[in-house]
Amino acid sequence: MSTWSDVFNRLYPDQEYRTTCLLGCETDTYDSEGARVRTAPWKHVTRDKVEDVLAQFRGEIQQIPPMCVTSPPFPSASSISELSY
Repeated sequence: MSTWSDVFNRLYPDQEYRTTCLLGCETDTYDSEGARVRTAPWKHVTRDKVEDVLAQFRGEIQQIPPMCVTSPPFPSASSISELSY
C-alpha cells in the first residue's frame, strides 16, 4: 500500500518550491497568514548563509506538516483512484 507521499511523488516527480519570506518575523501560525508575535534582527543574514541553510532541504526529506494546514493544492484523496500512472 502506498502512502500519500508516494502517490504525490509519482504525480509530481519534479517538485520545485519558491518562496517569499520576511526575515526576522514569527507569526502565531508559523506562516504568513498569522499575526506577528515576535521580530528579531535580520540584517546579518547574507545570501551565502541562506544558501548554506537551504542545502539541508534539498533532496529527499521527511516532511512535517505545519500546525495550521490549509487545503492542499493537489488532487483530493477521493480522486486518486481515478488517476493512473
